[in-house]
Amino acid sequence: MDRILLKPPKNNVIYWTKNPSVTCFNQEGVPSYPPKGFEVWANLDRKDGADAISGTSAYLYFQKNMLESVKFQVLMNETMAMGGIAEFTRLCQKEFGPPVSSAPTVWLHNGEVIHCSSSQRDRALFVWKTQRHMQEFGLAT
Repeated sequence: MDRILLKPPKNNVIYWTKNPSVTCFNQEGVPSYPPKGFEVWANLDRKDGADAISGTSAYLYFQKNMLESVKFQVLMNETMAMGGIAEFTRLCQKEFGPPVSSAPTVWLHNGEVIHCSSSQRDRALFVWKTQRHMQEFGLAT
């Protein structure tokens, strides 16, 4: 399922990064600790045991040098994935109001689509995309 959601539409250029830290909803625009907005990160340090390990990846989709979509995911960690979805949902509801659907949880805002979902308890997918990107991918908005 995740592979289908990550597949780029025709004519998109995709940039991918493995194990980045991703932040959003930071009102000051500067990363802080503890984070004031939403943050997910990779933890590949095994000293705290296998349950503490998490991976991340981020995908940026461009068409004609215009950013069309950002997708980032948490992998291999149920706590980070489920906690991330809960916090992302809380911040989206605060910023955009109630979601327009719940499976996946979707918000529509100013011609943009924001959603989060989980295909497995140890994975989470967070997405921002333009409605044009959705239409070119063959998805209704």
